[in-house]
Amino acid sequence: MSYLKEDQMTNWQQRVKDEEIHLEEKLLRLKTFIYEGAAFAALPPVEQARLHRQIAHMRDYLAVLKERVAAFSESKQA
Repeated sequence: MSYLKEDQMTNWQQRVKDEEIHLEEKLLRLKTFIYEGAAFAALPPVEQARLHRQIAHMRDYLAVLKERVAAFSESKQA
């Protein structure tokens, strides 16, 4: 699968790509907090559950953004 280069994207496509990159960074930070940080274990169980739900939604959202970015190249090739 080939991806468009940044200079080949429209403004809105670039915004979607930027959003994908930023969400990946946020997801990585949250995963680090949950799985490697001692602070997470000190949180009340209800808050831990919220963060686990949040990470699941972030993963789903990231998957949609990745599909959209991949579709940019597919639509250019069609």
